[in-house]
Formats: sequence, C-alpha cells, structure tokens
Amino acid sequence: MFNADNNRLECLLRLAWAVGSRNIPLRLISGGLAKDSSIETIRQSELATFMLEEPIECLLDAFAIEVVNGDSTSEVLKIIHLWNLLVSDLLFCKSSVIRRYFSALVRRMVCRRGAAERQLASALLQLLFNKLEESDEKLVKNAEFFVLLCSLLDHCKNNQIYVDDVMQRTEKVLDWLDRAKQHTIANQESYPDDKSLIGRLDVCRGLLGFLTKDEKTAIGSEANGTQLIKQLLDEFILPSSRTYVDLIRQKESDSDIHIQRSMTHSAISRGGIDESDKTMPRSETMGPLLSSRSIPVCGTSESAKAAYNLIVALCDTTPLNYRCIVESLLELFYSEPVPTMNIEWEYMPGYSVRSPNSYVGLKNGGATCYMNSVFQQIFMIEPLRNAVINANFTDDISVEEMVLNEYNVSEEHYHAIILKAVQSIFAHLLGSEMQFYSPKFFWKHFRFCGQAVNVREQQDALEFYNALFDSIDEGLKKLGEPPICENLFGGTFADQKICKDCPHRYQREEPFTSISVDVRSHNNLLDSLKEYVKGDLLNNDNAYLCEECNKKVTAVKRLCVARLPPYLTIQLKRFDFDWERDSPQKYNDYFEFPIDLDMMPFTVHGLAQAEGEVSKEELTHSSVTDSGRGVFYIYIYIYIYIYS
Repeated sequence: MFNADNNRLECLLRLAWAVGSRNIPLRLISGGLAKDSSIETIRQSELATFMLEEPIECLLDAFAIEVVNGDSTSEVLKIIHLWNLLVSDLLFCKSSVIRRYFSALVRRMVCRRGAAERQLASALLQLLFNKLEESDEKLVKNAEFFVLLCSLLDHCKNNQIYVDDVMQRTEKVLDWLDRAKQHTIANQESYPDDKSLIGRLDVCRGLLGFLTKDEKTAIGSEANGTQLIKQLLDEFILPSSRTYVDLIRQKESDSDIHIQRSMTHSAISRGGIDESDKTMPRSETMGPLLSSRSIPVCGTSESAKAAYNLIVALCDTTPLNYRCIVESLLELFYSEPVPTMNIEWEYMPGYSVRSPNSYVGLKNGGATCYMNSVFQQIFMIEPLRNAVINANFTDDISVEEMVLNEYNVSEEHYHAIILKAVQSIFAHLLGSEMQFYSPKFFWKHFRFCGQAVNVREQQDALEFYNALFDSIDEGLKKLGEPPICENLFGGTFADQKICKDCPHRYQREEPFTSISVDVRSHNNLLDSLKEYVKGDLLNNDNAYLCEECNKKVTAVKRLCVARLPPYLTIQLKRFDFDWERDSPQKYNDYFEFPIDLDMMPFTVHGLAQAEGEVSKEELTHSSVTDSGRGVFYIYIYIYIYIYS
C-alpha cells in the first residue's frame, strides 16, 4: 500500500481511506503492544467489530491540515482516484458521526478560493452527481451526502464555477420527485424517506441557480412544461386545500370534478380499492370520488419547508413564476370573500393529519366520552352507516351555518336536523384526513328531554343511545326511509305469567333496543342472563289472578326474549344510587363475557325446550323464519366501548 515514493499527503490519504473504509481492519489489543511484537501476535488480537470513530477523525484532521496549511490542493488533484475512493467510502459509511464529520471537513477543504480548489470542487461535484444517479439504496437516510452536494452547488454559484449539464441533471431530479409522488398515490402514504426527499428538493433548488429565466419559467409555470409550482402546492404540500377548492366548485357547478376520498383499511391491505366494495360506503348525495386520499408527499414540516424553499427559488428573478404562485395561493385560500366578523384573529389551530392506516377520532368536548363511545360503535355497523350517510335531504341544510331556535323548532324538524348532524359526523369519520373531528353542531343542538346538553357534564350512555336512535329513525321517517335503528337493534321481550296450578299461560310482548344486566351479583354475562330470565314466584297473598280460571293461582312471572335483533346491545348496569350519600355510585366489579354468545337459552323457545314443553324438531322448524324475517340466536362479539 505504501512505498518510498509516497509523499506525506498521499500516505495520510491512503491511511484515512484504509481505516475509514475498513479495508485495513482495526484490532483491539488490551494493554497495548510491545515494540518487539511479532506479526503473528497482532493477527491473534481481537478484530474490531465496530468502526472506531476517534482514530478516523484524527487521521482526517491530519489529512485536512496537510491540505490547507500546506496549500496542497494541487497535490490532491494528482491523486484524484484516491480522493474519489476516500469520498465514496467515507460519505457512505454506516457511521452517521463519521459521515457528518467528513462532510464538514470536505466543505472546509474544497470551498475556498483558488484555481486548484475550483478544479477540485468541479471534480467533486461530478463525483457526487454520479453517485446520486447510481442507486437510491446508499442514499437512504444519508442527509450528509445532500448537505455536501448542496453546499458545493452554492459555492459554485457564488464563485461562478462552471457546472455542466445543469438542465439534464435538473430533469433527473424532477423525475425522482415524480416517482416519489407516484409512491404516495400508490401506497396512500407520505414519502417514507424524508431525508432523501428533502435532499432532492434542496438539490433541485441549488441547480435552479444555474438556469436562465426562461428555463425556470418552463419548469415552474409554463402550460406545456412541468408546472412544478402547481405540483408542489397541490400534491407535495397542500393537497387537502386543492381537494376543498375542487369540492366547492363541484357544489356550485354540479360538474363531474373528481374529489379525493379516504380508503378503507381493507382496501389499503389489498393495495387498492374496489369500487364495488361497500365496506365503507360513500354518500349517494355526494359527487364521484377517487380512490386516493389527499395525502401530501411531504409528510413532515421539514420536507414541506424544503418544498417551499424550492418554490421561492423558482420565483427568483422570474416574474411569470411569481405570478403563478400568487394566483395559485389566491385560488386555494382566497377564492371566496373573506369574512371579517366573528373571526378569532391570529388563531393558529393545532392539527395533525392521520396516518393512512388509522381511523378518525372524535374530540371530547369535556365530558362527551359517552357520546363518542356510541358514535364510534354504531359507525362501524355497515347497514346503519349506509342508511345515515345515504340519507337524501331535499332541503339544503348546513350543519356548519344553521342556528336553531331551540324554543320554536318543531319536533319533526329537530329530528331531521339531528339526523343531518349525525350524517356529517359519519362523513367526517369516513373521509376526513385529520386525526379527529369536533361535532360542535351536534353538541349545540342535541337535547335530553328538551334540555340542551352540557358537554362538561357526564350523562348516561344508554339514555343517549336511545335518544339518538329515536332521532335517527324519526328523521329517516320524515325522508320516507325505513327506521334503520329499529330494524337493526329492535327486538321484543316476552313478559310471561306461567300458571302452576292450571295449564294456562299469558304472554305480552314489549319492544327493546338493548338488554341491561346486573354486574354485582355475577361476574360473567351468561350467569347474569340466567338471572335475568329466572323469574319470580307469585304465591300466597301475591298469587296471580288467572283470567281463564277466574281465581288466584301460583304462577311464575318472568321476562325473556321473544325475538332477537340482528345486532344485540347489552348494557352492564354499573351505576346505582347510594341513598345514604344521596349520589350515584359506580361499581367497578370484574365482569367477563364470551366472544360467541348463544342467546337461545334465554328466549321463549329456549326456555320452553329446557322445560320440556317443545321438542327440538319443533324448535328448529320455528327458527327458520319469524314473520318473514330470519331469527337470530348466535351472536359474535364485535365491539366494546368503555368510558368513565
């Protein structure tokens, strides 16, 4: 590796390259080596399995001092092949510390005034661009490479150093940015390697400094060109703003402008969305929607800042590009009159975009967790979600602008407004790009027993569940639609009186939308349901008056299930009133439930079979249909929502 003709500079460069690239592996020797140590002793020492950063930094410092203080840049040009090896290996080594240190050292060595330095800068720039075009794998998370390349571009521009093939290199960077955009569209996520994206944006900005005004116009705003300004705004930084503007235009013109929408989790896992897939429906009252979300290519503030800096560079000394950016911003944010009343000036809302594989949440208004738990659960039930989102309102009702007079609004109109508010909530849960949605309109206008809801006061979730379902069904009836909640969640209880002293029995059916079971007496759902249908014995003074016999007889009074709904809601009664403390009390007793629930033993037919009053064959035959509707017995646990 070394010979007598090597000068000191070349020896330092070779040694720094050999150690830094690990072509001469370092060995760990405890206690040091004696001067008379043999080669065999060195070979038997332990091989270093990691990169020793301090020795490499010392060698690099020695080499840099020799170059700068000895004014030996011209000597480096004589051994340019060794210099290229040093740059190639150390700038792509595994240690980010070494990469960062070496990048800063090279900038101090090369970015100086002098003919040799200018020649070395041009040679280094050529080498880095060749590495940029070779492979993306070496550049993953390698910010130091791009920092060095951009520093060299700025140095060449400021010192009027010629850079060849600028336009071709710019086009190659633009091609890479286009591939990053296609990755975002195909994978429904921002570009994952943020450092590579920032680096390419910065390199493109550096190359623009060498282009003429006409060349920058062709790239930035020319109709037949790349239109990079609109691409950066509409797809790299502000796709949601562009989608919103297109949606407003569609609403005004009823044209077939395609608005982007969210994909479902199932569609994401399949790598795309099938228009026939109705797992997550879209409203029939809305316009056609594309199968991609409004996801920016720049997923972080750092990459967005790099994109903005590129836009600024495009506008530098280029009036047409400047005009394009102004018109684009006016179109995105000032296409409508700006209201000056009721504005919270200098309001900077904190928001964040949800990840592509996440659902949209609901904001807690203070104590609205009971609302959120019900909304999130019923949203995931497909038939209910379909019915609410596809409700076709003839009136143009805006949940954002309407102000109701809660004293004059009719009950029928109130239910329609609540249905519209629920539709808005479901639409945001389905297609919003934000992490959460604030249902402020619903908070303001929903009422319990005619009273406005205080969002900072806890309410009973079951009462809210029943009131919400009433409003949804009544609102749908007003639109001429069937009551979806009643059809999906409505079953019937059988209030039975079974006489023991005579063969008579009496049964009266009552509708229900949920079953409430006690959690204090039992620690599991099956035992609580058994207790629920156990019944009470009516005898002695409390004997039952049989209408057929016209006399009091011993009887069993019990409540069981006559008909089960497609979706069964079970409430755990954890609250009771403490009469001594004069306040409600919550019981946090342990309670378990099965994944698969067989409700047959708790139905009229199941109890009759257990008591030997009906055969299994008769039971099977009676389970086929019930008034033209399938009978449900086996339930699979799908969701549980806990709030406190």
